Amino acid sequence: MLRKKEYVCLALVAATVCVAVTRIFTMPRRIVIHWNFNGVPDKYSDKTFILIMPVISALTWIFLRLCEKHPRMYNFPFKVTDEMSAGKIMNKFMYWVRLILLSMILYLTVCMAGMIHLSDPCMYSATATLLLLIAVATVKVYRNEKRQI
Repeated sequence: MLRKKEYVCLALVAATVCVAVTRIFTMPRRIVIHWNFNGVPDKYSDKTFILIMPVISALTWIFLRLCEKHPRMYNFPFKVTDEMSAGKIMNKFMYWVRLILLSMILYLTVCMAGMIHLSDPCMYSATATLLLLIAVATVKVYRNEKRQI
């Protein structure tokens, strides 16, 4: 059974599917699939390439959910006192990793679909938001780690 917060990740996967499927009919024949450091497009592909993004998004969600189920397989940077504490820490960390990766995949899909451009100001706010999410996830996991030891 899925936790309530897992529906946020599934909504990101569904949004990626919706963007790719709805935009494929209205997009130009060639789409941008890579931008250089300055936000200038430098690689192009056929518009059907955008359909791989929902597949990547779904596989990322599935793989990271499976990884969450086996916390003892990971090399934690601290001594794990029991299986339960490792599982709680891993579940929280893997949720944040899923959330960040699925957000990035959705953002790239939206850029590939031509809905926004990497040179737009929203690119900087999206990047700042992702960095903030990474910082918050790191702090939360670190604080939880200190409490568990």
